[in-house]
Amino acid sequence: MTSDSNYPLISLVSGQTFRLRKVLLFEEEKINTLLGRLCQSRQRLLDTPRVYEPGISKEKQDAVIDAAIENYDRAINDLKAIIRRRRMRLVP
Repeated sequence: MTSDSNYPLISLVSGQTFRLRKVLLFEEEKINTLLGRLCQSRQRLLDTPRVYEPGISKEKQDAVIDAAIENYDRAINDLKAIIRRRRMRLVP
């Protein structure tokens, strides 16, 4: 039986593959943390009663809040897509 030390290139590639998987999994944890924070912020925005500032129409203020919610939704969907793509790459 031969060891990887007899084949330095195989040993090098195996080590790099292991490190790459470790980095990608760590990055996925960070992305999941960010995803959780975005979901919490979006939910807080939805749960908070709308308080309108005087001098600005309610329609304009609603439009700003609705646009913020849409931006959260877009960012959440983008992060979910990134996670799916990363998982596809990690499948052996």
